Amino acid sequence: MNYFNNLSPEDAEYVLNLPYHLAEAGKEKMVIGDDLSGLLTDYEFIEYKNFSLPPQPLIDDYDLALHPDIQIHQKTKESLKLIQSAIKLATNVLADDPAQLAGQLWGRLLSFKKPEIQAMLAQTQESLGYIWLRPLTSNLTPPEGTLVRTLTGHLDWVKAVAITPDGKIAVSASLDKTLKVWDLFSGVELRTLTGHSSYVQGVAITSDGQLVVSASLDKTIKVWDLSSGGILKTLTGHTNGVNAVAITHDRKLVVSGSEDHTLKIWDLDSGDVFHTLSGHNSSVTAVAITPDDKLAISGAWDKTLRVWDLQSGNQLRILTGHTGAVRAVAITPDGNWVVSAADDDTLRVWDLSSENEIPIVIEKAYRFHSVAITPDGRLAICGANASPIKVYDLQTGQKLRTLSGHTLIVNAIAITPNGQWAISASSDTTIKVWNLYAEDVTQSRHEDWVNAVAISSDGRLAVSSSEDRTLKIWDLPSGTEIRTLTGHQYHVNGVVITPDCQHVISASDDRTIKIWDLYSGNELRTLTGYYLGEVLAITTDGQNVISEFTNKSLKVWDFHSGSEVRILKGHSAVAVAITPDGRLAVSASRDKTLKVWDINSGTELHTLTGHTDWVNAVAISPNGKLAVSASNDNTLKVWDINSGTELNTLIGHYYWVRTVAITPDGRFVVSGSWDKTLKVWDLESGEDITTFDCEGEVNACAISPDGVTIVAAGRSDQISFLRLEGLA
Repeated sequence: MNYFNNLSPEDAEYVLNLPYHLAEAGKEKMVIGDDLSGLLTDYEFIEYKNFSLPPQPLIDDYDLALHPDIQIHQKTKESLKLIQSAIKLATNVLADDPAQLAGQLWGRLLSFKKPEIQAMLAQTQESLGYIWLRPLTSNLTPPEGTLVRTLTGHLDWVKAVAITPDGKIAVSASLDKTLKVWDLFSGVELRTLTGHSSYVQGVAITSDGQLVVSASLDKTIKVWDLSSGGILKTLTGHTNGVNAVAITHDRKLVVSGSEDHTLKIWDLDSGDVFHTLSGHNSSVTAVAITPDDKLAISGAWDKTLRVWDLQSGNQLRILTGHTGAVRAVAITPDGNWVVSAADDDTLRVWDLSSENEIPIVIEKAYRFHSVAITPDGRLAICGANASPIKVYDLQTGQKLRTLSGHTLIVNAIAITPNGQWAISASSDTTIKVWNLYAEDVTQSRHEDWVNAVAISSDGRLAVSSSEDRTLKIWDLPSGTEIRTLTGHQYHVNGVVITPDCQHVISASDDRTIKIWDLYSGNELRTLTGYYLGEVLAITTDGQNVISEFTNKSLKVWDFHSGSEVRILKGHSAVAVAITPDGRLAVSASRDKTLKVWDINSGTELHTLTGHTDWVNAVAISPNGKLAVSASNDNTLKVWDINSGTELNTLIGHYYWVRTVAITPDGRFVVSGSWDKTLKVWDLESGEDITTFDCEGEVNACAISPDGVTIVAAGRSDQISFLRLEGLA
């Protein structure tokens, strides 16, 4: 138990401010810095302050210790900086759930072998008196890499972001109809701007940092006072939603792009329309203004960019070459080049000063959605659909690095005026802050979403299957990758390991099932036919496999011969589980139901109804009596298999629940959700016991035969190896 927990209010206040007192004394040489560094590497103090206050005061304590006037050994300062950076990275998690502190520190710091860090991590196992999930590998973004922090608070896709000229404040716009104002130094949400009645698609900030201008699908543009959050005026005139907005550097004009196929030039002070710019024949998606305030460049769904004279409103040029909708445009600081990102999978560079309108193609990627250029004009930072952010050298077109962390489309990117940080806004509802010049930290991972994981019955190996068309075999005790299995031609969705630990069976969207040797990785056999590749389960005797056959049936087949045993007709299943005695199967479907089958006869015994959205996964208790299902209605349900009755609903996730597993002793349920968390539940009571934030949506989880080792994976491409600690 934490020895700080029983302090009086007066003593508690003193302890919470103890780092400040020690730092002040240290500057006057009254105490040595070891007292302060010892306090900030004492897990019980860190935990106490984390539970008592928001994360930022704790982060500030490390700045005190890192001050040049405090005499602390350089190697110790390095450890303190790493701990501080780890807490920064976890700020969004800890602000909502302080109980995740230990798991977050383990997941981010385990790979650092510094004595102070390892001693602090070891202390967590001694002091925690509750159940928690301990990472066995560095499965979260480590400190001192490119990712600085994650900002959370929006409830829907974040579509745009802008930064004040001093680089201290960011403003984001979201489909949740709000804008949010963020302190970039602390990551704290300062205020929420409400007033739009539909999705907010664009945002810009005036060059003096005083006003925010937003564009919305409610057909309006709003002007806000940044310091108060109040609405100063609403600009109306577009006849359809407004997608984009830009402000001249002299703060006089606003240019907006709309789904009504036009752009409008507004007087910012009066709100009057100077010009309506017509020429695009489809929705205008992006607009940027040259540094001299003379030209506006727009991009649209009509696959073109257009150059406009802001004074006259005349169209000067049409830039053609893209074969897909133009999503974003950015202009270099010298005003000579325009960079455009489009749905044709290309990023193109255009020379505004040249008569030659043929674009330079930098690279092909999958649906670029956003682009920003650093203040020195050297780098282009680009976001695409379901892929990492990419950094390019604009002179050479060379890709310099990737920034991995978002799990959905990166819709917008902004760069701080000093060129050090990039701020990205994503459909995963987060905003991330990146250090463009930090060293990359490499981690073993798939190159795309992970759809399924399985653990061998001897607890030695795990296998993951991914949309990158591969499977990976992992050493479970160490979490290290052993080998990669290649051969499928499309997404690999399902994977099981035979009970004798000799073979891996995988199902793919290429409509094949492959059988592999688990230890050599050799492909032994490919089964072809009308397999849809979603579902796989194997009986405990290893004789029969159940897989999806058509969109209305499951096939039971003999593992050894590959021959059909029988067809289970009447369910479009996406998951299936088999009772330990091999007698019954339970299938889960997007039709919101589950079905219980007699495998031997192929008879449907029950239809389980109660979920209000897709059912994504199902697990069966070790005694074969209970089934637990996971659904897009954000819940899990517990069912009596024999009677088909619903026994309990587990409520706690706030987004789709995609995977579920039950511990071998039948005590606990583990669930993974697109709310990016893994939860552990008491099966009997339905109580939510502990949560672990995985940094990305969770698609799959499995539990080792030891009952405490868990493997989870999903859209972050990273495999998480965890241990359930604190069990009685």
